[in-house]
Amino acid sequence: MSHPTPDVPDVLPEDTALVLPPCPAVLAGLFEAVQRDHDLREVASLIAADPAICGSVLRTANSVAEAGHTSLRDPLQAVTKLGVRRVLGIACAIAAPGAFPLPPQVAERFWRLSRTTAEAARQVARRIPGPAEEDAYLYGLFRDCGIPLLMLHYPDYEQTVQDAIAENMPSTKLEYFRYGTHHAMVGGLITRHWKMPDELVLSIRHQHDATLFGDNTGSVAPSIRTLAAMGFFASSAARNALGELEDPEWVWCGRQAAAYLGFQPKEAVELVWDVAEAVREVMGRQHLPE
Repeated sequence: MSHPTPDVPDVLPEDTALVLPPCPAVLAGLFEAVQRDHDLREVASLIAADPAICGSVLRTANSVAEAGHTSLRDPLQAVTKLGVRRVLGIACAIAAPGAFPLPPQVAERFWRLSRTTAEAARQVARRIPGPAEEDAYLYGLFRDCGIPLLMLHYPDYEQTVQDAIAENMPSTKLEYFRYGTHHAMVGGLITRHWKMPDELVLSIRHQHDATLFGDNTGSVAPSIRTLAAMGFFASSAARNALGELEDPEWVWCGRQAAAYLGFQPKEAVELVWDVAEAVREVMGRQHLPE
């Protein structure tokens, strides 16, 4: 059964109290560097200025180094080893939460799931043709970034999500009815405001559009549809890996997303389980970026 998402504008309602958070300075510099012909020394200099990011990048670079390899201590060596896009993902996982001042327990729960979804998206990208692994990682990390902003401004937001589940409808539909916007729209605006790549912005913005995986979506690039479809697999696998309840949105869009990617229902479930197991292995070997 189709549950259409309202046709909403790509701007916030005039009467909203929402204010888009500024992009953390280190991420703004990295996004700018990535979108032009970046200099590895410039990227290394940016991460070196942030001890938490620099430490995580060095740990990750050393964890993937060959056995017996001399320990890397220089940020430039680490950037060269990992690649700029991998470094960008690490930096985002560390710096982005600071832009959304949620209560500590709420923030930890949300960003733990987001980091796990990002790793799951990376694993999905290894298994099917489509976006590069690091692009999938960024999408998984930010696909729900509109949620913390809505939480900050609407104290009843979590209740709205629960009400949507109880009413057997997509949360975006009830969010729009109550707030005049929804988390996918807000996430698209945040990522655009932060000057992220257009493909990522549009995939986040349109991920819950009921017609996204239909036959009459010629105006939406296949790469955007593929990234959005992969996101549903990643979200389901991440929740599985963490022992959480299934993502309600899998009920609404999971089968359509699977069909778009060429999977039968049984194959889709097997892919989710396979990715969840891979994510658990990664979580067992190393901590996902704090």
